[in-house]
Amino acid sequence: MNTENKQNYKDSKVYLIGSGIAGLANAVYLEKDLIPGGATDGAGNKEKGFVVRGGRMHEMHYECYWELLSHIPSLEDPNISVRDESYEFNQLFVSNGQARLLKEGKKLDVSSYGLSFKQQADFIKLTYVSESSLGDKRIEGWFEKSFFETKFWFIWSSMFAFQKWSSLAEMRRYTKRFMHLVDGLQRLGGVMRTKYNQYDSVVRPMKKHLESYKNNSLMICLKQLIGEQHVRNDRYLLCLKCP
Repeated sequence: MNTENKQNYKDSKVYLIGSGIAGLANAVYLEKDLIPGGATDGAGNKEKGFVVRGGRMHEMHYECYWELLSHIPSLEDPNISVRDESYEFNQLFVSNGQARLLKEGKKLDVSSYGLSFKQQADFIKLTYVSESSLGDKRIEGWFEKSFFETKFWFIWSSMFAFQKWSSLAEMRRYTKRFMHLVDGLQRLGGVMRTKYNQYDSVVRPMKKHLESYKNNSLMICLKQLIGEQHVRNDRYLLCLKCP
């Protein structure tokens, strides 16, 4: 996919901790996408429109994620961590969506997913077959046509960005991973949120935290690690920390 980026990043300094495969891969792909935050960054203007900041579903058992954020000070109150800020927010505001589906500006009743017994059985059956047996099959090859007109499909596909022609194996993975949330999908039950969008609540605090270390680390020029050809001449300050 080709992207157009007219902003000037020639003065940017990017530091990646570690010089293993993950660090080097990040360095290479930074040449393609230099905006911190990845899919959570958002973009646009009032003339051409906006791409809203993306978000990810959080759950309490994301142990590694929350452990990481326990070391990151909140932007609003540096005395507490992003993890504790998020925990407190979710205690005060429990997800309870009131308008999961809209049609012609009107809220649809999603108290029932509209699934037949066969459609429910097909959905559950998908979790019991092996992934290798699915090969390159598409979702539309597993479910009957009417399945794609149900409220369940509209909620599921909009929540996880599936199309009828998407990979059935990928659908299986999501089904197994989020089966426990199916009962509450119509109200976003069980899903945790950050206080603000995840760019402002997670990316910006992490960026500020990492910046506080930039004068305390021995750096190795990126060109010495992955080669001159992978770094533009005006990006010579892209570096990796010594392992």
